[in-house]
Amino acid sequence: MSDMTYMDHVRAKELLSHLLPIARSKLTEGSIRGEAKSLVAKSQAPYYSEDRMAGIHIYHAPLGGWIADLIFRDMPPGIPNALGTPVHSPFRTREEAREGAIGMLAAILEISDQNEGREAVHEPVFQLYDCIIRIDGGILNEIVALGKQLGVDEPYENIDDLTRRLEAVLKEVFGEQKPSHDLFLAKSKDNKIKLLSILHLCSLNGVFRYPAPEPAVVTE
Repeated sequence: MSDMTYMDHVRAKELLSHLLPIARSKLTEGSIRGEAKSLVAKSQAPYYSEDRMAGIHIYHAPLGGWIADLIFRDMPPGIPNALGTPVHSPFRTREEAREGAIGMLAAILEISDQNEGREAVHEPVFQLYDCIIRIDGGILNEIVALGKQLGVDEPYENIDDLTRRLEAVLKEVFGEQKPSHDLFLAKSKDNKIKLLSILHLCSLNGVFRYPAPEPAVVTE
């Protein structure tokens, strides 16, 4: 979404203003419930709140269908500024994407209410094959500093390039072994920092899982 224009963002803000009351109504009716189920979602949920919502984008998916993205502002390092339709599972029509956006807004509103008064613990997580790697808050500042030093703290224009970089680091750290939590814990601090740095970079680009699911082609 790096090619969005100023007017795209204006329209996204207007669409958010239009859909938010509808989402509130559905939440009041009890027709939508919001819950963060995965460890990744639970680690991020405290940061998604109404006051950080910036806009809703609804647009054509690369392989057909429609995608709805909810954009946030002022997110901390490692927490993506967008939530939306998985690229591998787009909606078939724009209207379905609009309904999906309303559901997403309602879920965020409910999760925000549930988290009110709770202090957020900033520890992003990444799903690597069958294991969950937690980016420990105690060394997150070290990881962020390393990323800035290496010039890798900015969003990637091409996610395929980022994936290839991740794969190179995985091979360097794990060799031919399939990554696991036990193998990760057994690595040296340097290797842990190296892996966590690339996982953090992935999270900055909205990638929290490897390997990614195969994208689906939607036929009209």
